[in-house]
Amino acid sequence: GRRLPDIDRDGLDEFALAYSGGMHQGMGGTGVDIMKYSLGQLTGLGWFQAESFDENSSSAYLVTVRPGTSPAFFRQKFTGTNSGGWRRSGAVSAFRLRPVIGKFTAVK
Repeated sequence: GRRLPDIDRDGLDEFALAYSGGMHQGMGGTGVDIMKYSLGQLTGLGWFQAESFDENSSSAYLVTVRPGTSPAFFRQKFTGTNSGGWRRSGAVSAFRLRPVIGKFTAVK
């Protein structure tokens, strides 16, 4: 996880949880949930795909946010090169987080 300094301006810091989806039919990727913890509740603000890969290609996103009561999210796509590096692909674009689907419960 990674701390995100109060991106929704409610006085509490959010945090990011990254997870890998593994491989399925030759494709895989990594997602990131943006979460916050308040009053004993864990709440998801949304999630985004951080990278994807298959046998022949890979891509990743550099994600930035403009904090506010309705934070604005932006991403820059990068594609993998044959030498193992990354190349910028296209322009920075705005995007919306997808709803967080999973529920979290306390483990005792």
